[in-house]
This record gives sequence, structure tokens and C-alpha cells, in this order.
Amino acid sequence: MSKTDRRTFLAKAGLLSLTAFSGAALLQACGGGASENSDSGNSSPSASSNTSAKPSTDAGACASQNANLSDSDLEVRESVAYVSKSTEADKICKNCRFFQPDKFEGSCAGCMLFVNGGVEPGGYCKSWAAQEA
Repeated sequence: MSKTDRRTFLAKAGLLSLTAFSGAALLQACGGGASENSDSGNSSPSASSNTSAKPSTDAGACASQNANLSDSDLEVRESVAYVSKSTEADKICKNCRFFQPDKFEGSCAGCMLFVNGGVEPGGYCKSWAAQEA
């Protein structure tokens, strides 16, 4: 068995996590969470709490785009702690590298991190990254 140096290990670990993230995004895009919506008796208290979280992400200009988000869509938003109004003036969706200003009509925009639904230009999540110059 050969030894692996730290640089090779970190490169492989990074590739593995990128692959896992891409796979999860692909499953979500292909409707991988659709079976969660069926009434199979496996519903948990956290699944019902996601439904109650819906109004906080539906506020403002994106209400119509976010009206029918699935539980998996809401889980993605919750995992990055998305809010429709940022508490940090210099960190808003509008100046984030993942922001997609032309995805919807009007002031509602898209985000590369969310397959479905829109984001408010003044919103924020913990995955915020400055736009490249």
C-alpha cells in the first residue's frame, strides 16, 4: 500500500465533495425529491416545519416564483440560511457571484445555487461570494 501525501489527499477530498454537491444538485434538478412529497407515512416534524418556513422566503418581488417550492427546494435554501433581506449592507445577492439578474421578469432574480425559485436582490445567504472584477 502506497502512502498518499497531503496535497494529493486534499485534491481527492475536494474532488469527492464537488462530485457529491454536483450529484445532489442534479438529483434536485431531475426531481429527486418528488417522492418526499408523497404521503407514505414517513413525514417528520422537520418536513412540516419547512412548509411553515415558506412565507419567509416568499416575501417581496419573488412571491410568485417561490409560491410552489418543493420541500427539497426549501431545504436547500435553509441549508445556506437564505433570507430575503440582508442584515449586512455590503453582502447582498445583487453583488454576489451566484446572482442571475435576468432569470425572471421584474426585480426578482435567480441564483446559481437554487434550481427553482427566485431571490431578492437585497437578500443574503451564507454562501455569498463577492463578484469577480
